[in-house]
Amino acid sequence: MLDDFLHSLCRWMVAQAAALIPTVGINYATGTLDQLFRWEANESSADPALYSVVTIYSGRSAQPDYLRPTPRLNLQVATVGQSNKAAVARAEILFNALTAADGTPMRMQTIPGYLAADNTASGHWLIVNADRIQRPGLAGRDDRNRPRFAFNFEVEIQQTS
Repeated sequence: MLDDFLHSLCRWMVAQAAALIPTVGINYATGTLDQLFRWEANESSADPALYSVVTIYSGRSAQPDYLRPTPRLNLQVATVGQSNKAAVARAEILFNALTAADGTPMRMQTIPGYLAADNTASGHWLIVNADRIQRPGLAGRDDRNRPRFAFNFEVEIQQTS
């Protein structure tokens, strides 16, 4: 379930960012260079100049479901690039894909659902609320001394048919 949601979210973010520069692409099935990954980057197929990773960094809330009727996940979007300028620009594009035009976090947003295993359409996901979204910031450097910009957010989701 979580893999399907993460795959669906990545596809939706790419669609939201399609008109923005630099462009963001997602392609898990071919040998072409990938720019947006879920869970972790595959360094052998990542564009070494600029790529991003969306990952769930903790599971559902420990609070009983009757107190929190929708699953709440913590996500991180991290971007690695050759330069600070390129990495922060890409991170801002992905951040903007998750917010409304006025900068507020998205709420009650329906996104198309896809199965991570074979990329087939599968219902929809309702993002009830994106919360505690932080603007991208420098989170460190990788082993090649490339800057890593990241932002975190919480999201409440429901799977719909």
